[in-house]
Amino acid sequence: LERPNGAVVANDGTWVVNDWLFSDKLNGLFHVFAPTGELLIKHRTRANLHGCGISDDGRFAICQTCNSDCEAHSNKLHFFDVQARKLLWRKSPECAWAQDYSFDLTNETVTLHNTHNRTSFRYSFDGNFLDRERWEDWHRAEFDRNPNGYSLITMAEQQLELLALPGQSQPNYAPTVSLLTRALQTSISPNTMAHCHRLLGEIAEKLVNVPEAIARYDAAL
Repeated sequence: LERPNGAVVANDGTWVVNDWLFSDKLNGLFHVFAPTGELLIKHRTRANLHGCGISDDGRFAICQTCNSDCEAHSNKLHFFDVQARKLLWRKSPECAWAQDYSFDLTNETVTLHNTHNRTSFRYSFDGNFLDRERWEDWHRAEFDRNPNGYSLITMAEQQLELLALPGQSQPNYAPTVSLLTRALQTSISPNTMAHCHRLLGEIAEKLVNVPEAIARYDAAL
């Protein structure tokens, strides 16, 4: 291990650790070791590693990557079956990155604990986000208290993903437009502002509002 960080040990002695590596590139290595020191899992990421965790019995493990220019590895939660020595799923988490993880083996859930904003949200062992409604309620309350342009855009993007799902005969883009419009009124970077205008342009194009779409695309340049 070059730069071990954030090791966590299970009750049976199985342990996980992130290797931040000595590199000028965005990458990392996630390891799972048996109590004997045998390497069970070695998973390379094309993104820096944030945190990791393991269930009390050592059967399941998890790690989180940071943002990266590699879309497949950027901001991804990785969930492993240690006994089978394989990655079960990888996805971008809906909630904020966790500093700690807890596993409920009976109900087959893993909880992401964020100590900065004091929130905890659950995923099932098959990767389903179980607390979406509660997370959305918390997010709206946070926006009302302290609007943040970047968070507003993230929420808008998540709404667009849901609106793109099959079965949306008449998608309602008004709440998403409202979020993006609010984001433009906050202090965001020029690149983020351009991204926001592009999203508004795409919505206008879907609504066949050509003048608005052109104006937004021009603003994004």
